[in-house]
Amino acid sequence: DYDNKIPVIGFSIKLSDYGFSKELSDNDLTSTRLGSPATQAPEIALGNYTAKADLWSIGVIIYQLLFKQLPFFNVKNRRQLDEAIQKWTKVELPNNNNNPISEICIDLIDKLLKKDPKKRIEFENYFNHKFFSEEHKKELMKKYESSNSKEEKKVDNKKNMKENNNR
Repeated sequence: DYDNKIPVIGFSIKLSDYGFSKELSDNDLTSTRLGSPATQAPEIALGNYTAKADLWSIGVIIYQLLFKQLPFFNVKNRRQLDEAIQKWTKVELPNNNNNPISEICIDLIDKLLKKDPKKRIEFENYFNHKFFSEEHKKELMKKYESSNSKEEKKVDNKKNMKENNNR
């Protein structure tokens, strides 16, 4: 499956929601309900939030990129989304045996998707999280190259077996 073979290493992902942005300092409060509902932090629905709401949104987006679904299962409309977020207690990761996720990545997602913004990771800690370190990138690249090499060997073995059977 091609889309599970692309390493996300050395890429910069830039996200924007033109027309729905608002600049906030770390402790500024706002009550304007902006952004895409699926990625909105729980505190936005309550009316007052800080820039840390963006950290929740980043967590939802990372989750979506990794698992091809939202962290809220079976949500079809805004009411169901609000109910799912209100019931939210912690991140539950789907079974992903075909594409295991590093413990460092799981840690980052867990710290981003804290319902209580006071318990959510701080911006400085987010930007300095080990997930973004060169060491982690090298570790992921090594695993990717190793698994890619194993896949190539499997393909070669299948090809050899097929050739031998055709003789």
